[in-house]
Amino acid sequence: MRPDAILVEAHLAVLRDLARRLDDTGHRSAGDVNKGSLPYARWFVDHALELGPLLPLDKLARWVGFVQGVMAAHGVLDVDVERDRTRALFHQAYGALGVGREAV
Repeated sequence: MRPDAILVEAHLAVLRDLARRLDDTGHRSAGDVNKGSLPYARWFVDHALELGPLLPLDKLARWVGFVQGVMAAHGVLDVDVERDRTRALFHQAYGALGVGREAV
């Protein structure tokens, strides 16, 4: 098992939640559209969920951030609310690795 598996799983959990929220808006996956669109973001989530366990953690984190950014740009996600929603998840994951809150 990879040493950062708990952080990878935390990112995958966020991606699964983003997929659900995109589905709730009625936007379906489409990889052949504008890369700043919600259908592309939904496609990107599928792609990230498929490849996530194989990706370096920093790349997976950037992919999560990209999807969150697209959703925020379209008004589907509030950045402050999202930060508050995911903070506990990531603090728990880093804590399990022995990394204190002051470092994250």
